[in-house]
Amino acid sequence: MMNIAQEPKKFIQVIASLSLLRPEQLGWDPTMRLYLPSRKNKFVHSYDPSIQIEDYGDTAYKTSWAIKMPSPDGKSRDTFITVRALSVVRAEVMCGRGTVVWQAVRDGDKSKASCLFALRT
Repeated sequence: MMNIAQEPKKFIQVIASLSLLRPEQLGWDPTMRLYLPSRKNKFVHSYDPSIQIEDYGDTAYKTSWAIKMPSPDGKSRDTFITVRALSVVRAEVMCGRGTVVWQAVRDGDKSKASCLFALRT
């Protein structure tokens, strides 16, 4: 354990080291990006400095994401756009899976309500 009052330089070194890590090393999922229909359907990582609070939905259920999932052949990835969250129960828990289930459509099929998928991450 570190006492930051007694070792302020060590604390600064830790914070500075964290600032040099890539987002993936800090726990961000590189396969998930915010889906922004207000910006011409742009996909943007949620840590992008251009993101505004208004870019998120009113609730976790209404925030739309673009998620890259492995294709059935396993050789490529398909992008799905979330329509709404079906379950965010225990998603914020630090231990465990933190599973979220979404209703989603394949990118490009957004208008086809008959092509709905359930995604679990």
